[in-house]
Amino acid sequence: MAKAPKTEETMVEPVASATITTTTPAVVSTSDVKTDDAPMDLALELEEEKRVRAEQVLTVSAPVGPRRRAGFAFGPEPIELTAADLGATKEDAEKTLNALRADPRLKLDFTMREVPDDE
Repeated sequence: MAKAPKTEETMVEPVASATITTTTPAVVSTSDVKTDDAPMDLALELEEEKRVRAEQVLTVSAPVGPRRRAGFAFGPEPIELTAADLGATKEDAEKTLNALRADPRLKLDFTMREVPDDE
């Protein structure tokens, strides 16, 4: 039995952009495959690559009540922040992120969001 194809990822620092490469196996009919001498990694040979550009998004909410921190107002409704929202420079973004992390009444979640590729 062939192994599932592996997915390659680019490691990113918090609140950054990344390019992630995913692989999608091609559709193969069983009538096209000879079982007597078929290679075990047939699925890997028939892959096609798809590149996706992604950016990290910080989702912040204040479930227990309104909070103001680092120039932002938070409530029970989640707010999405990108790296550009956190600061103009990397140092500013790190300071803002540290201030948000220091507040135990804020809920922070990091997610990746696909963005259109401008190539």
